[in-house]
Amino acid sequence: SGTLRFDIRRPAGGKSNYTFATPTSQIAVRGTVGLLSLDPAGQTTVACLTCAQGDVDVTTTVGTPQTYHLVTGQSLTITAAGIVTVAAITAALTGAFAGAGVSTSASSGAAAASAGVGGASAGAAAGAAAGTTTAVAAGAAAAATGVAAVAASNKSTSAPSTPTPIPTISGNINLQVHNKK
Repeated sequence: SGTLRFDIRRPAGGKSNYTFATPTSQIAVRGTVGLLSLDPAGQTTVACLTCAQGDVDVTTTVGTPQTYHLVTGQSLTITAAGIVTVAAITAALTGAFAGAGVSTSASSGAAAASAGVGGASAGAAAGAAAGTTTAVAAGAAAAATGVAAVAASNKSTSAPSTPTPIPTISGNINLQVHNKK
């Protein structure tokens, strides 16, 4: 289980496609700010803080695969049994993320990612300032301790020569980050 904030920005003239995989879904994100949580019961929650049409696509992996397209202000929750609920983001939902120490700011950048968040998440935000996908790995490592805020920026236009290893959070979620060009 773990909770994180993502801030994926498209590099100038390039694409920025990332996939977060949980036991119940694949979440494709492109140029967006959002929140992602997996609880110990296997429930996945995705919230779009700043998402244009086509920026966040969630495909279920339990039962018959279905794809949901989220935009700013929408959230999606999928239970371990595959029950999907799409709704408006509520104060209770953002409160749960804030309670876990994750910034719920819709603003972009490292400062927004660490706003009101200390400890491990500040390190993840600082790593993000370097502009590499390793910031996501740092955020995932912080999530393993229970707190994370991630601001990932992909400034390169070519694939890294050495792929970033896929981090594991608490042994029951595999957070996969792929930069597809």
